[in-house]
Amino acid sequence: MELSELTIRLLLLFFPGIICHLIVDALTVHRTRRLDHIILHSFVYGVVCYLVYAVCYSLCHIRIENGILIPSPDGVAFLRTLTDEHTPVSIAEVLVVSALSFLVAFLLSYAINHHWIYHIAKKLRVTRRFGQPNVWLFALESKEVRWATVRDIKNCVMFQGYVRAYSDIEPEREILLTQVIAYNEKTAQKLYEADVMYLARKRDDITIEFPVLQESA
Repeated sequence: MELSELTIRLLLLFFPGIICHLIVDALTVHRTRRLDHIILHSFVYGVVCYLVYAVCYSLCHIRIENGILIPSPDGVAFLRTLTDEHTPVSIAEVLVVSALSFLVAFLLSYAINHHWIYHIAKKLRVTRRFGQPNVWLFALESKEVRWATVRDIKNCVMFQGYVRAYSDIEPEREILLTQVIAYNEKTAQKLYEADVMYLARKRDDITIEFPVLQESA
């Protein structure tokens, strides 16, 4: 096999994995990925997509022999194409699995965004990690977060308001507040009010405080 032919075969075979990676990458929060991570994820996602396809295909082509249900995975060409250079790439199969990769990507994104693996691992006491890339996201993604006090340390200004949106993992801390009241940090004097306020500060120039929610008696 020529290298160029091998490359084309692999690109075709793992095209569903590439699609799946692009969707998951766009729908989830994560640190910047290196090229080797992108290639590895595309490979793993591609294998997952073909496994899902193989299961669905086998269930749809079950045959009965001597009263026993026997799945028939013979029509799945992925492994044969991957291991045998004389087996042509099934374009129809690649297209079907590519369509299936959208569903797989949405399910994976949902699981990643809701930190299923971390919740399960914490239940089993395997880890104490919380899943988010940093504590900034861990704090702001909490369901209890509604009202916040943002302190601009450098400019000695305090902002109070409802958290509407916030940055993911950008170098600067970005946060969008609504129903904002600004105070002088030193004198506690009210400076002004704003319906919506966008703040972008360096990590060391900002702190956020969340009030303790008292349960009604």
